Amino acid sequence: MGCIRPFSCFLVLLVGALFVLSPAAAQNQYFKTKADFALIMDYESGEVLYDKQARVPMMPASMSKLMTTAIVLDQIKSGKISLETEFEVSEKAWRTKGSKMFVLVK
Repeated sequence: MGCIRPFSCFLVLLVGALFVLSPAAAQNQYFKTKADFALIMDYESGEVLYDKQARVPMMPASMSKLMTTAIVLDQIKSGKISLETEFEVSEKAWRTKGSKMFVLVK
């Protein structure tokens, strides 16, 4: 079954992952992940609840996408942009190496 709105499906997956990785799960001494790197932090206190190689430098890859999503959701919440806001991508940017998920050149 496909997803009609890919961004909506991404949010559902993200929220599901956050539910599974709740602070209660992170405090469990048996908590394990196959991820090479992980950091779970309490949003309000900043307390690190779980980390796995958190201080080892790594390429940002998916973290960039997650942070972009967080910023976009914050801007939507504040009313500065909406789900209908379009962003233009230059051909030069489109041709650069890296992920181009759902990006079309205008």
